[in-house]
Amino acid sequence: KLMCISPKFCEEHLRLVFSLLSSPASGNEQCQWEDVRPNIAIALADIALRFPNTLEPWTSHIYAALSDTNDRVRRHMMMVLTHLILNDMIKVKGHIAEIARLVEDTDARIQDLSKLFFHELAQKGAVLYNHLPDVIGRLSKLRIENTLTADKFRAIMKFLLEFIQKDRQTEALLEKLCLRLHVLHQAGEQVEVMNDMAYCIAQLSYNERAISRLNNEFFPHISALLAHDEIYEAFLQIATKSRKFAGQETKRVVDELEKRIKRTHHRLSHQHQTESDHEVNEDDTKDVMMDKDEDKENNIRDESSARSRKQQQTSQRARAAANVRPPRGQTHTREPTTNTKRTAAAAPPQPPVRRKRTKKRVVVASSDDEDDDDDDDDADDQDSKHSDSATSDYEEPPQQKRRRPTQRAQKTRPMRHH
Repeated sequence: KLMCISPKFCEEHLRLVFSLLSSPASGNEQCQWEDVRPNIAIALADIALRFPNTLEPWTSHIYAALSDTNDRVRRHMMMVLTHLILNDMIKVKGHIAEIARLVEDTDARIQDLSKLFFHELAQKGAVLYNHLPDVIGRLSKLRIENTLTADKFRAIMKFLLEFIQKDRQTEALLEKLCLRLHVLHQAGEQVEVMNDMAYCIAQLSYNERAISRLNNEFFPHISALLAHDEIYEAFLQIATKSRKFAGQETKRVVDELEKRIKRTHHRLSHQHQTESDHEVNEDDTKDVMMDKDEDKENNIRDESSARSRKQQQTSQRARAAANVRPPRGQTHTREPTTNTKRTAAAAPPQPPVRRKRTKKRVVVASSDDEDDDDDDDDADDQDSKHSDSATSDYEEPPQQKRRRPTQRAQKTRPMRHH
């Protein structure tokens, strides 16, 4: 009551009012009085009547109350919005989809209030027609978010599209929806959204002019989508429904449209099947090539492993043959191997050579006795050789004859006086 009196006091406490109005699911601690929240919804109508400009920034919070978990809050807010919108106190803007959701509310009284609101709104010129494309788009997003089922979406749109009765509005809405369907297809939107759009197109009331425009102007926009079964069924429904109340000339256009739809669907389905088969064949060919490559790699790997095992066995046999020694007194011939250091056969061990050593005396003699000494040395050498040949069968390589130190002896010999 104080907020309805003072604009300054109203502006200062609007935040508190909407905090009290918000649902307990939002996590606010001040939302514990369930009886207060429905009364706040009713009081907002008086505040909007007194200070509409002050309340306008909070319009989204008012529409958010339509999704409240409390049935009383939703019902009272629906009554308030019906009063404010129909009396042009607040603008509908883009929030009319929140009211459209209440057509399939769990509370029957809220459903009746919502339907009554749209009945009254349809009488106010083209307001509902202008907001229908936005309603379809917002409800489709709710479908993607799984907050609205497909059955509820179709029930809501079937109810709203019944208010479009003028031929001019039907043709304009048909053009908008066909173009949007084409844009969604080009953007790669989900098939569910395009199915919902095609269902809305099928719910319009068609006359001869609308059927002719669909067949001539708008058909190129939707022809690529007829491969989807639900979209194909929706456009076939248009032809079936239009044939019931059409004249002779209109039936001819309807038959032509139906034949064109079926022919395009059959062509796209066959093309899609052919592409699928071609992709399957390509996949099979790729699998066969991959199998061949894999087999080839396995064969190469097996040959390489077999070659390495053979080389290893050959090297093991060569090492084993090299480590075998023949018994003494026998010779053993082996096949040549890659190791050059072991090609020669091992020779039998030879007995050591025993040599008789003789002591030689160094005699310092005079120059006159040198000839006699030389003869004696030669005789001694011959005797030693004879003894050595007798003791051993092996011959000793010849040794150099040891020279007598005659000069040194001459140096150490005392001088004689002649």
